[in-house]
Amino acid sequence: ESGSCTSVATLSGCIKVEPCAALSNEGSCWLDVSACTEVLAGGSCAIPCRDGWLGTAGSASCPSGNTDTSTELTTSLPTCYCEDPDPVPAGYEWDKDAREWVCEEGYAGSAVKSCVAGTNCTTSPVLSGCNVPVPCEVATWDDAGSTKNSLKGTLRFGPAKVGDKINEDEVLSYKVYFADADCVVFGDPIATVSKSSSSMSCCKTDLYNVPLSVSVVLGATRLLIVALTSRGIAPDGGILDMEDIFGAFQDQVRFTFTISNLNYAAVTAKALLTYNLEVAIKKAVAEEAANDVSPSHIDLELTAGSIVVNVIIKPPYPIVAEDVQYKLASNPSALSVALRTAVRSVEGLLTMDGVDPDLVTIASLSRPVLVQDSGDSVGTSAARRLGVDVAGGGGGVLGLLLLQSLLLMTCWQPPISS
Repeated sequence: ESGSCTSVATLSGCIKVEPCAALSNEGSCWLDVSACTEVLAGGSCAIPCRDGWLGTAGSASCPSGNTDTSTELTTSLPTCYCEDPDPVPAGYEWDKDAREWVCEEGYAGSAVKSCVAGTNCTTSPVLSGCNVPVPCEVATWDDAGSTKNSLKGTLRFGPAKVGDKINEDEVLSYKVYFADADCVVFGDPIATVSKSSSSMSCCKTDLYNVPLSVSVVLGATRLLIVALTSRGIAPDGGILDMEDIFGAFQDQVRFTFTISNLNYAAVTAKALLTYNLEVAIKKAVAEEAANDVSPSHIDLELTAGSIVVNVIIKPPYPIVAEDVQYKLASNPSALSVALRTAVRSVEGLLTMDGVDPDLVTIASLSRPVLVQDSGDSVGTSAARRLGVDVAGGGGGVLGLLLLQSLLLMTCWQPPISS
């Protein structure tokens, strides 16, 4: 029929609620966001710290009525920190009262704990900022008449170095000790030096000049210079080996022998072969000499005549050269056998053209003898080692003896306070 109407009812105004976009932990390796991949509108999720990290969990929430899947979660992230290092590295300790890491006794600086993220979001706790204050350098020794049993001269050293910078802020003074080769100190310090009033930014190696005139303690082989800090005495310090002071006056032990049926020119023309031969001989002599003699204490002179070897042994301080001489001279057969074995062990020596291995032997082995060093003169040197003067020879004057020092030591342990 004309003019008739129809109607259709429709509903509108409602939009589907959607979850928010998943939370990403890109750049935040310490967060666990696995619960925040699909948070419904009006919902929330927990954000704990990942395994290996510590801290109170945070959270994230999706707004109520959210209809946009790209809407980002509103976050309250946790503050995560890593576990403490185990074992604790040297130089650091936990202050239970202040609840923070501090520098250990004898160290200087400020302790800082960092959490370093590794592969697959692992973490490594790192402590830094604490270092041992040690003299930046120990200068050459100025001798003023030392003898075998007494030390007389000036010890010189530079300001403390903390890490890679000159820094004496926490240094109160320096103490000088006698110590042995194992870094065990002997008794009380032989000198104490107040910190300089000068502020240094570079290593002035003679900032401190310490005159010493003391009897040498039996068994001492080095001088140790350690800093006393506001936190206690430093566990490391500078050293001056007494070998550098007295070594120039050590007696030597000398002997010669011949390696028969070898051509001197042919052997010494081969640098590597000559080197290996000398190394083998030095090792054999050192083992036979004992008394802490090492290959570094032995010099060799090779000359023609088959091969004539002149052996020069300079025992380390405080080894008595007479003991070394007696040890070698008391059993010449053992020394000869050791030398023969060493020579025959050198690769390529017995296979050289024209060499009959059966004829290569040790011959003309001389008796080891004691030779007094002639740093000033034989008489003066010997007299000074015995602590007596030389008539008319100025035995009390050594002059300025400049000796190279070893810089830093790493094994010294501070004395236990009573």
